Amino acid sequence: GLREEGWDEDYESLDGSCVLVVGDGNLSFSLALIRAFPKITLIATTFDPLAFILDRYAAGDTVAALEALGARVKTGVDATRIHESLGEDFKADRVIFNFPHVGGKSKIQKNRELITTFFQSAVRHITPAGEIWVSLVKGQGGTPDDDPRVWGDTWQVTACAATAGLVMRKICEFSPPRGYKAGGYKSLNKGFLLEGSRRHIFVPDDRGFEAQHAHPWEHDMSFWVPPAFDSGALREFVMQMAEVESIEQFDSFRRQDAMEVPGLADEYRESLSFRVTYRSSSEAVSQDTARDLQLDLRDRLGAAMKVVMR
Repeated sequence: GLREEGWDEDYESLDGSCVLVVGDGNLSFSLALIRAFPKITLIATTFDPLAFILDRYAAGDTVAALEALGARVKTGVDATRIHESLGEDFKADRVIFNFPHVGGKSKIQKNRELITTFFQSAVRHITPAGEIWVSLVKGQGGTPDDDPRVWGDTWQVTACAATAGLVMRKICEFSPPRGYKAGGYKSLNKGFLLEGSRRHIFVPDDRGFEAQHAHPWEHDMSFWVPPAFDSGALREFVMQMAEVESIEQFDSFRRQDAMEVPGLADEYRESLSFRVTYRSSSEAVSQDTARDLQLDLRDRLGAAMKVVMR
């Protein structure tokens, strides 16, 4: 049949659901999907206008087949501004974006911005039990399951999703319905290598799922401590924060009697440096969130532990 052997429960759960596919350049994924799951309510969309996909992909027959099967086809849809095309109140059980790309080479930051703004838009359009699926080619996502490159050379998909309050509940092989033909390589009607591609499934962090491969954010701080300072008490204080994974001391410094620090009382002789790692197994912690938590922690430590920040 049109369904593939080995499909997991995530695909099988599509039956009877409302599915929004965005950025489906040649619409072949949408057509393959509704042929495999004829009971779904499908909204198939492309970023490019109708005239473009008819010319570039010869998609006329595909559009006609989709509409004959009951799908709604809409072109010129910006996946980062879904509300503009489908309305503020539109909701879907699944929002699917396969192989997002801004086009061209060496545009990692632009692609991070693309998927970040997509997540921030899509999260507004999923039902209470809805999910967001993003598929990326081998190595792009940046997770340990993804045969990753150096983190800085990836799209950092979990970090991008965290900005929208999303956590990744699952990562698995990208296994499209039979009939899907990847297109758009180098902005042409050409396919690209799908081997090793991964499907990333995201949900809001208030749904109780364990966050898979959340990225750790490390922040350092150094401060002068009073004579009776208790490092154990510091660790206990910091680890009360749900978003903190660990705190470790990595340096210390003792000033000499002759060394003066303007505004610092003479009793503060020793400076300690600690590294705080922010990561949660249940909450979405973005880079901005980690930075704000660190700033707040610095403010509270001064009063609670009688330390003086450097």
